[in-house]
Amino acid sequence: MHRTVIAILGSLTVASFVACGEEEGTQVPAALRELEPDCLECLEALAECTSTARNEMHFLGCRDLFQACQDKMSLGPEECGRPSNQVACELCKERQDKCEGKECKTEFSVCKTFLMSRDQERCTEDAGPTAGTCDTCIETLAACGFSGEDASVCDNTFSTCRKANKLDAAECGAPATEAACAACLDQHTACEASSGEGCAAGWSACVATLASEGACGEGPDQGSGGGGAGGGSNTGPEPSCTHDACEVGDPMSASCDDCIAAVCDLDPYCCETAYDETCVAEAQSIATCGCAAPEETCAHDVCQVGEILDPTCSSCVESVCQADGFCCTTTWDALCVSNAVELCGSSCG
Repeated sequence: MHRTVIAILGSLTVASFVACGEEEGTQVPAALRELEPDCLECLEALAECTSTARNEMHFLGCRDLFQACQDKMSLGPEECGRPSNQVACELCKERQDKCEGKECKTEFSVCKTFLMSRDQERCTEDAGPTAGTCDTCIETLAACGFSGEDASVCDNTFSTCRKANKLDAAECGAPATEAACAACLDQHTACEASSGEGCAAGWSACVATLASEGACGEGPDQGSGGGGAGGGSNTGPEPSCTHDACEVGDPMSASCDDCIAAVCDLDPYCCETAYDETCVAEAQSIATCGCAAPEETCAHDVCQVGEILDPTCSSCVESVCQADGFCCTTTWDALCVSNAVELCGSSCG
């Protein structure tokens, strides 16, 4: 489907994606100076296209543009593949330095959000990316929820972020209600500061994904503030013992048994909001719960283009997703296959 975006882009070519306000003599960042000129040209076209992407489908079109540029320059993934986080950050910063207009700040944020697989918020005009924290992953989760993505996609995004930043569930579980409301409020504030469009719908989607409908009050657009836990307004199901620790369902009560107590101590989300796939996975890691460990099977071969893959299904997929989180949050495309060849030595003929 995303191949149709190229048609939407019309007659635009790689050369037409020139950064706005470009000036001669601009110093090229260190990481970019190490790239071959042809590769740098393709990557700069990717960054320019990405900066104005409005959604995932548009970004997929930018990736197609990048692939077309690679083909034109006779470059393979070994010579010019998906940019690293550092290179992606510098590409977005370079584009920001050359940009003029009121949308530049927003476009800089869009550029790094799509191009960097982790810790986008630490990529600023003054510093490159550094190791992420749990707050970084919660912010990424909130951004996903605010965009209206399916909850399962956002859970995968959150899991990928934790893995990329080497954070386990014990130190970075799903946010409690108060933290979830605060994260969604931050997204709403940023939305109002940029376009102001769809902010109310984004707020509702974010709260529904991270907490539950009504958990954060009426919402900022109704003047309730929306940043707290909402007192007694949480309309989600009360914690109970209505299902097994190895099953997805309503939030569990820590008083059910030692297994659930351990899960809830590890991840309060499981006893406050919902007992989701992450809670089940945590139960599988606790001996007293007696849950069978998940089988490590991938939805399809790493050499095949297709749906996203779970980073836990194989060590190769985990490596690819650490390098390019897009492969485990949106789609496993040709660039992901190239990464599997490069990172895992897979024979993809």
